[in-house]
Amino acid sequence: MTISTVSILIALNALLGSTYNFDCNSFNQEEYDKIYLVSGISRLNISECSKVKNLPSNIELMKIDSLSFFWNGIGNEQIDFSPIGKIEQLKFLNLGPYSSIQELPVSFRNLKNLKFLNVSLTELRKLPEWIHELEKMEVLNISMTSIDQLPTESLAKMKNLYELNLMDCEIELTNVELEELRNYLRGVLIKY
Repeated sequence: MTISTVSILIALNALLGSTYNFDCNSFNQEEYDKIYLVSGISRLNISECSKVKNLPSNIELMKIDSLSFFWNGIGNEQIDFSPIGKIEQLKFLNLGPYSSIQELPVSFRNLKNLKFLNVSLTELRKLPEWIHELEKMEVLNISMTSIDQLPTESLAKMKNLYELNLMDCEIELTNVELEELRNYLRGVLIKY
């Protein structure tokens, strides 16, 4: 009789805590797709694994508030990020660096508890006009992306936003335009 990795993880999480760091060295698609069965996880870290080509099955069933998913399947355009939008209690989402995300899925509108979003060093090309619907967003990092314009009016509606990182993205602002943006987004620390 063998004990599956998932069974061991279930026992360990009950005893030790709530962060699960996915081990790429022992990658097994069947075990990977059963991560959602591990109870007690609040933070899930799946990173630096070229073997990972998708999100775990049923990730929306997990009661996690933090997800780091980056440096996986580098160059893979096929990853569907929309299931993340079903994790309504998610507060922290790290998709950078080097994820293949090109636009935020519409399902992300459901992430009403999201406070931190990092999409730096991704293929993201624009921020959606509905970004302000992420009402609890405090930190938005879009540095080193292909974004070349901002939905300024939408960002201005984000009452909890206090940091916007635009460093090394494609947005070109003169000093005057940067000052106007800072005035428009009063109270937001803009890194440029």
